[in-house]
Amino acid sequence: MESSGSEQLSVFSAYLKEKISEKGWTVKEFGEKAGFSEKYAYRLVSPKRDFVPGDETLDKIIKALDLPDEEGQYIVDLILLEKQVGGPGYPGHNDLPVPPVPHPPQPEPEPHPPAPPPQHPSPQPGPVPPESEHPPSPPVPFSESACSCAFTRAGRGFLDS
Repeated sequence: MESSGSEQLSVFSAYLKEKISEKGWTVKEFGEKAGFSEKYAYRLVSPKRDFVPGDETLDKIIKALDLPDEEGQYIVDLILLEKQVGGPGYPGHNDLPVPPVPHPPQPEPEPHPPAPPPQHPSPQPGPVPPESEHPPSPPVPFSESACSCAFTRAGRGFLDS
C-alpha cells in the first residue's frame, strides 16, 4: 500500500466529498440520506480512511447522491482499484481511472415572450371618393303585393298591427 502522507485524501474520498458538496449537503446529511451512521460517513471522506468500502456501501452512495451512470461507474472503478492495491488510491497512482467529464448545468431555455397580436394594416390615406352627383333615391313605399316573402304571405306583414 502506498504512503498517503498525513492529510492527503484518497481520490475516492476527495471525489465523494466533492459530490456531497455539490448537493449542498453536510457529511452528516449525506450519511443520513445514504443510511450510514454519522461516524461512518465522516470516515468515508477522511484522509485517515484505511479501509475499502464494500459493494453495499457503494450502492448506497450512488443511490443517495443520485449520480449519472458515468459518475457512478467512476466511483465503482475507484473502489475496484482500491481492492486491487489493498487500500485507498491516491493521486499520482498509475492505474487511476479517468474521471468523467463534468457536464455544465444546462441553462433553462428562456421563455419566449408571447407573440404580439397581429397588426392590421391601418387604412392608407388615399383619395377621398367624390360625392355622388346624384342625390339619394327616395324610399319606395311598401306594398304587400310587391313582396313575396313567406312572412307577408302568411298574413303577418309589416303593416299588420
